[in-house]
Amino acid sequence: MCSSDLWVTDRAKQKIKKRFGNKEPVIAFHWRAGWVNRKWPKERWMQLAVRLREEFHIVEVGGTEDERLEVGEQFYGKLWEDVTALYQMCKVVVCIDSVSLHIATGVQTPTVCLFGTTKPELVIENKYLYPVTTDKLDCLGCHHEPPYPKIHSSCKQPQLYCMLGLSVCSVYDKIQEALGKTDEV
Repeated sequence: MCSSDLWVTDRAKQKIKKRFGNKEPVIAFHWRAGWVNRKWPKERWMQLAVRLREEFHIVEVGGTEDERLEVGEQFYGKLWEDVTALYQMCKVVVCIDSVSLHIATGVQTPTVCLFGTTKPELVIENKYLYPVTTDKLDCLGCHHEPPYPKIHSSCKQPQLYCMLGLSVCSVYDKIQEALGKTDEV
């Protein structure tokens, strides 16, 4: 059955429900990036997990060779169809700008994505996207500057301020917004 922009097989849905069905609500972290300029510090992911662990069952998602964060249930090196089914059952997915962003929004799951060298509006427009950016930088989105095509971004700054400027509180607040739990009037 196709109930979203992406097809999720019944087999994958059943497999994920069997593994995670009694552990809801689930929040997925896809925290690793192939590009060094898209990484958010490991310590901050761990701090975010501490804030969320009483409310959610945390599942870490990544490739077979990815470093483990060790803050939640491990879901590394899995088939894309299983990752897609997992994301579909999640309350929210938290990720860096990666394929996880596109899969999670494609199955209509609220997705909090951390952006730095890329600009959210140039990557994807989707009502399920809740972007987190450091908006006080002139260099934000430098990946989109010529020359093209870029395989990896190289930072012109002494440090990766666009990712280092993202606080745990700003990501946590965006998760609350994605869940409809904000105190806005």
